[in-house]
Amino acid sequence: MKAFDADDPFTLVGVGLDVDPDDEALTEMAWSVVEEYVRMGCTGDQILRLFHSPVFQLSHQILRVKGESFVSELAAAADRMRSQVQEQLRGAV
Repeated sequence: MKAFDADDPFTLVGVGLDVDPDDEALTEMAWSVVEEYVRMGCTGDQILRLFHSPVFQLSHQILRVKGESFVSELAAAADRMRSQVQEQLRGAV
């Protein structure tokens, strides 16, 4: 295991915002979160559970602000993305 290095550029650092993000910013953040979890192999159902968990503060805030139907559409879009990628990979073989 690598020892802690204060100058490590990959160290996670949380930052606060002076103002709450607007609707457009929340939408962009939501899609970024979904894309990241799809790339890690999560299903839409798993992503939906992440948004419902208060442990994942950003995604949970998006759920509270944008609502259940928005998050459900994100989960469905995640499954569509996974299907498209899997289909492309099968065609590349």
